[in-house]
Amino acid sequence: MGLPLHLLKSHGSLALPLSLTSWDTTRDKERFQLLFQENVNYGFRRKLWAMKPVGIAISILSLAALALVTQIEARADAVPWFANLTAIAIVALLLTWWLVRITPSWVKIVADAYALRLLASIDELEGAQAARRDLNGEKG
Repeated sequence: MGLPLHLLKSHGSLALPLSLTSWDTTRDKERFQLLFQENVNYGFRRKLWAMKPVGIAISILSLAALALVTQIEARADAVPWFANLTAIAIVALLLTWWLVRITPSWVKIVADAYALRLLASIDELEGAQAARRDLNGEKG
């Protein structure tokens, strides 16, 4: 498994040999809890960004269906049409959230945080390797 492309683009000359050999080491959830959490946050937002067109389409279709049902119930003097208006308001809020909140800049915030946390983890691994070399009397 290679490094994410955003790391290579953002930080040009990483210590690639160490980072590539240490990549799986940072998967330890206990030792690198913050890195794991940043990875979860990044993955969640990235997947929401990927689902944005589907979320918008479902919201629009739901609004249209609810509006139609509400209009039919209002003409028939059915009592529960007020619940449909509440559902329309909720779906409209969700549509607004999809349109306004889910943006590339919203994803980039956590992508940058994840990249920085990953770089900090590599620094921690370098320090651990240097300490191990010192204990073994090796030159690095």
